[in-house]
This record gives sequence, structure tokens and C-alpha cells, in this order.
Amino acid sequence: MHRCFADQMFDDALEHRDGTFGQGCFRCCAGEKIIIFDMTMRKELYERAELIASKFPPQTMVRFRRFIKGMDHIYSTYPGLTRSAFYDASDSSALTEWARLLESSYPLVRGELEAFLQHEERRVHFNKYRYRERSAGEADALEKNEWSQLLFLDRDTFNEEICDYFPETKKLIQCLKPALAPFGQVELLALAPGGAVLPHTDVTNRQITAHLGLIVPEKCGIKVGGKTGSWQEGKVLFFDHMFPHEVWNYSERHRFVLVINFTHPELTLEECKALVELERAAEIFFMSYQPTRWEHVQFTLRSFYLMVARVARWTIPRMFARLNNRYLKWR
Repeated sequence: MHRCFADQMFDDALEHRDGTFGQGCFRCCAGEKIIIFDMTMRKELYERAELIASKFPPQTMVRFRRFIKGMDHIYSTYPGLTRSAFYDASDSSALTEWARLLESSYPLVRGELEAFLQHEERRVHFNKYRYRERSAGEADALEKNEWSQLLFLDRDTFNEEICDYFPETKKLIQCLKPALAPFGQVELLALAPGGAVLPHTDVTNRQITAHLGLIVPEKCGIKVGGKTGSWQEGKVLFFDHMFPHEVWNYSERHRFVLVINFTHPELTLEECKALVELERAAEIFFMSYQPTRWEHVQFTLRSFYLMVARVARWTIPRMFARLNNRYLKWR
């Protein structure tokens, strides 16, 4: 059965009741409920995508038009891009150059991180990953057994409060900015001692994620698409975040990596421009949309259905198991 973008977003809404969502999920709050709109399935977005494609030479938009034809949402899988759980820097000239720039900047970035961590009062800038600010009075995220972040760049805008502590890191990001994924992020991720992040996937194959190891103790690792890898201090690890991936830190020290989302090097300049314009148009359209009463009703009914389904999945097998045990006893 066809599963549309809205189905997945409704499921996510029930799983993340604090209102935390991944990239590309546009939402508004109505009371205590979160209403998710599958706007990308609407006719207006397809018409907009066709208009964008018409601005470029037809021979450069072949894959883009295939993407439009088959897309469920703006982060659907883009056709014709090479995919691999891990990439080697030698796989393309772009990866080689990105690795060179990052690895040559390692001493400066690590020095700024160590200077930052020496001041206890600065650690409050670490936030729980992802997209949720710390509430008043909440304990330092670095002291908890969790995943936390320092955000340098988000949606093409620098976090100046953090960048003031990392001037050389900001210069590095500015050098890499033309290659960064549109609407992507550059961040520093910390994983506490004994911490682990369960398997998860991100939303698009149009990006390649790079991790620059900054402080990497032993007994740390990452698994992507069933393949296990590890970080090295001063070295870059490239992987496709659309594969299921998980990380762990079984050491007694924090692990720190710099995370950059690059545009997939096989995307052409014209395709990149078209995709950026499409995402901007979609965001404007989403934000200006007003939910109808029927959409509110749909959300309420679907929430109730999912709640009942989950309760049934848990109770029915146990009920039959008990009946079976009683039947065996009667025999």
C-alpha cells in the first residue's frame, strides 16, 4: 500500500510528543496537538517544480524531472546518485579536497574546542540533540549520558554567539560554504561516556556527511548500513546518513566530532540551484498555509487510530498467549 509523507509524519508526531522533528518537517501547533501537513503532495508544489525546471536547459534537468515525477516529498530519494555506507576521500576529487581542508584545520579547531571546554560556564551552550533549547534550570547537557551539540551554522546563518568562541572554525566553514548542503548544518557533536545513539536515518540522499574527529577516546565507534567504522583524531570520515546508522562511546571520556553536511558531488550546479529554489518555495508555501477544520479532524482520528493500534499490538498477542496456556493446562 502506498505510504505518503503525511503517514510518516503523523507517526513521528506521536513518537515525539515534545514537538521535536527532523529536517524538512513543517508544523504548527493547535492547542497541545501538533498538526503535520503533507503539503509536498499538493498540486501547487508540483506545478512550482515544473516551473523551476523550465528555467534551465532541458538536458540538465533530466534527473530533476524524474525526481519530480516520483517524489512523495521534497526530501524523496534523488535518482542517479551513487550511494555507499562509507565513502573514501579518494572516491572523488571533491571528497579529496574537502578532506584536505578539514584535516589541515584540525589543530586549530581542536585548540579552540579545548579552550572552550576549559571554561565550565561555557558548557551551558551545549544543547540536547536535536532542535530543542535547554529549559531554564536544566542541568549541563555534557554532564548527562546523552548526545549534545554546539551549532555553528544552520540554514545558511551563523550562530554568532558560538562562533565568537571559534573564530578559526568559522573561517573554515566559510571556505567550505559553497559546497555545503542547502539548509544544512555545521555542528560539533559530543557523546558522553557510556553513551550510545540508537539506529536512525536522515531524510535525503542528496548529502554526504563528514565527521572530523576532534577528541576520540578508545572504545568509540559508528555503524552505517551494517558496516562498522571508527573515528581518528584529525581524520575525516565520510558516510551516507540515509543508511541506518548508530554510534557509541564506551570509554570514560567525552567524544567530540565536527559534523558537516556536504552537497552530493554528483549533483550538477543546475540541479543544486533547482533543488534550493524548490525547497525555498516549499517552505514559504508550508508556512503560509492555514489548516482546514477537516485536517484537524483527520489528525485527531489518525491519532486515535494509531493509539488503539499500538495498544492492540501489545495486548492481543499476550491475550492469546494466556488463552493458549490455559488451553494447555486444561488438556
